Amino acid sequence: MYTCRAQVTLESNSPQRATSELRGELERKVRATDPLDVPDWMTMTMTGPTESWGRRGEILFDYEATVRVRSRGERDTR
Repeated sequence: MYTCRAQVTLESNSPQRATSELRGELERKVRATDPLDVPDWMTMTMTGPTESWGRRGEILFDYEATVRVRSRGERDTR
């Protein structure tokens, strides 16, 4: 297994939206590594929001997530 990480920045504090966007980003990263790797969504952890400032002085909300991923090779040996 390996760990995949993702980060998103939102203009509003919305944990539900952050979860959805992080899952999508994690899925894209895992598929880019190997289309047959499988994220274990039960292991997904999310942190945030952390506030930051945008270019126009607006407050942004940063979220991060990690998920453990089962590689194709690990599934083949079982």
